[in-house]
Amino acid sequence: MMGPKRKGTEVRHSLIPMTFPMKAACKNILDLLKKDEHAKPFLHPVDPDELNLPDYFMFLSFIFYFILFIYLFYLFLTSEQIKRKLKTFFFSF
Repeated sequence: MMGPKRKGTEVRHSLIPMTFPMKAACKNILDLLKKDEHAKPFLHPVDPDELNLPDYFMFLSFIFYFILFIYLFYLFLTSEQIKRKLKTFFFSF
């Protein structure tokens, strides 16, 4: 249970209460990222039905879990162990 609320720290569903300076810093970073020349494809949501991409969300979840898989195993395994795990991962689909 969290302690009493302080002014400027109200953020729901967060493990770390955000103060106003933290929120402002996050907003500044997001604004800078949105202005980048390569950000355009990511500024608007994708409509898989309109683009006729029925497997869009499955593909995204695969990529997400694959990256997570690599990251977690990189932290705990040697390169040879990672290679063996990747072989097993790919042949399980």
